[in-house]
Amino acid sequence: MAALFTMLAATVVASAAVSGAAESPSLTFVSLGDWGKLGTGQRNVAKQMGIEAQRLKASFVLAIGDNFYEHGVRSVNDPLWQTTYHDVYGPIDSLQVPFYAVLGNHDWYGNASAQIDYHYREPKPEWLSRITLASLPFPLYAAATGRRWWMPHNWYSVAYPLTSEGQPMTGDSSEATEEQQYAVFVFIDTWVADPSNRQLAAMRHEQLHWLAKTLHGAATDPHVGWIIVVGHYPIYTSGQHGDTDFLVSDVLPLLKEYQVDAYLCGHDHDLELLSEHTPEQPLPKNVTELTSDTEGVTFVVTGAGGKKRSFSKPLHKQHIYGWPSYGFTSHVLTSSQMTTHFISSDGSLLFTYTQPRRIRTAVKEESELAPLIEDTPASEAKEVWAQWQWVAGAAGMGGLLAGAAVTWAVLFSGRKCGGWQRVADEPSPSPMDASRAPFDECTDAGADAPKTRHTDTDANKSRAQAG
Repeated sequence: MAALFTMLAATVVASAAVSGAAESPSLTFVSLGDWGKLGTGQRNVAKQMGIEAQRLKASFVLAIGDNFYEHGVRSVNDPLWQTTYHDVYGPIDSLQVPFYAVLGNHDWYGNASAQIDYHYREPKPEWLSRITLASLPFPLYAAATGRRWWMPHNWYSVAYPLTSEGQPMTGDSSEATEEQQYAVFVFIDTWVADPSNRQLAAMRHEQLHWLAKTLHGAATDPHVGWIIVVGHYPIYTSGQHGDTDFLVSDVLPLLKEYQVDAYLCGHDHDLELLSEHTPEQPLPKNVTELTSDTEGVTFVVTGAGGKKRSFSKPLHKQHIYGWPSYGFTSHVLTSSQMTTHFISSDGSLLFTYTQPRRIRTAVKEESELAPLIEDTPASEAKEVWAQWQWVAGAAGMGGLLAGAAVTWAVLFSGRKCGGWQRVADEPSPSPMDASRAPFDECTDAGADAPKTRHTDTDANKSRAQAG
């Protein structure tokens, strides 16, 4: 096993600046979870994340849940949108990029659906109602609408090409080549994935099948070089909450079968690196860089964007590195490797991990995965969802449908899907359409699945976990 890893001793630097330009072509981004706790810790992390994003010319931010403490937001007009999100990250020029967000447990303690609604709510000038926004390249779209918040559904996927500028393509099919590689990011709602939330049984069933379909499509697409799954709850962790059993049983087998490169999460308020393959011996304390030459799923916990907490003891058997305080991670993808930097709230580069791109072998068809995907009995799912839908309707589903109709008519004269088409900016057919089919469907955003509508009931408050 020792031969599987190359350990490089280095000195912890007092700045996040890392010498040398990223290999070209590349894609760069930053990630943080559990960031929605307004205070000095959040602001310090935001400042350093802005510095790192500027250095890398980051294309986007992954916002990995618990976006607003302690009980999410009440609506799209909640003051927390301004105080916790816009006021903190808005003034930082390098962070005026898409924030691809997922829901965390604290978001579900409030109105989880409001964070999805905000995706369609962000302001736009009136003249934009006369054009098809879906045809705009994302940088122009974001500049015109003021939109950065990206959460079209509880689960969705996006894909970015690896380009020399680390930016989405303009949509000209002549730019696509046989050698062009894409990184596919698959976002899931880990609260929905919890089988104990029986009122969401139908959604859990839908998400799990969507996940299998999406991962299968990515794993069998010759143009996809990287597959990264993002969810709030950790699969493996040395943090207070421990491993998430239902993700270990339901999601991890899919990550392994479809040879996913990394799973990024939060929930535990620390930074941690875990892997399927770990060194035989714990890393010496003076080792701040590790290069792996093995393939396998890498697990990155980056849940220290606004809170911090110590690790549990003993550390997880898959543990490689950890930092029990405020911080975030940055990432550089190239055609051959992914480098993850763990950075503290004072800008110190704590640890660097480099892993090779996986060379994927044959994978199973989705239909072959029944016993990996446990079907919810149709009658049970229908009954449970009917009960939940009735409550949702009483809470104002009519208003939601009316709002959706207005959004469709005014904001989108084309498709309104949360998939990768807008991000990759390819509104017209391209030579790669056949291989991209799994990502070019409206179901990419779970459009056929029921949308959440949730309020903070006493029952859910009683189930609230710390974190």
